[in-house]
Amino acid sequence: TGRNGGQVTGSLSGDGAMRKQMRAKLGDDVDDFIWHLRWRGHEIIRQRVEKYGIECDLKHGHLHAAYKPSHMVDLRKDYDEAVRRGLGDEVSLLDRSQIRDLLQSDLYHGAIKNTRNMHLHPLNLCIGEARAAESLGAQIFENSEVLEIIHGDTPGVRTAHGQIDANQVMLAGDVYHKLEPGQLKGKIFPAMGGIVTTAPLGDLAQQINPEDLA
Repeated sequence: TGRNGGQVTGSLSGDGAMRKQMRAKLGDDVDDFIWHLRWRGHEIIRQRVEKYGIECDLKHGHLHAAYKPSHMVDLRKDYDEAVRRGLGDEVSLLDRSQIRDLLQSDLYHGAIKNTRNMHLHPLNLCIGEARAAESLGAQIFENSEVLEIIHGDTPGVRTAHGQIDANQVMLAGDVYHKLEPGQLKGKIFPAMGGIVTTAPLGDLAQQINPEDLA
């Protein structure tokens, strides 16, 4: 989707629920599994951008900022875990005075600066991936709403203008569909997103965020 904020971070919405649900199967390995899952997407995106020459303004650098003094407690825990797991060269725990060097704002009490995390232009990534898929033989049909998934020996989908038979049907349409609600119940979780857009800031952007951090 091109609708997300373009931040590629190691955060997982619902990781507490994932840990609870997966512990019965994975046991003590569940924490390691979730930790490595946090960073798998980074590698996939980096590899795709490089392999297919996708121009999407991919850049490293992200701040997880503390809006309240109490937020620093959890940030310290996150920082300590990152260091314990070998990210010491890529994370820094900043206090209130240090974060002012990176953001022209007095709102924040500190932050974790993470240079493994990235940010990019999400719509350009989406378009670049679509072009890469087409170069490999995929066919993309826009504005062809699927009205129903057909089950049976020959699965398929039905649109307003016809039917497509398939070997497999995969849902990859983000949240904006009403297909298979019974099958998907309990298998998805919400991921909150907050995005603010402005008019182009010009030189002001460099002034308020000199390292261009997400």
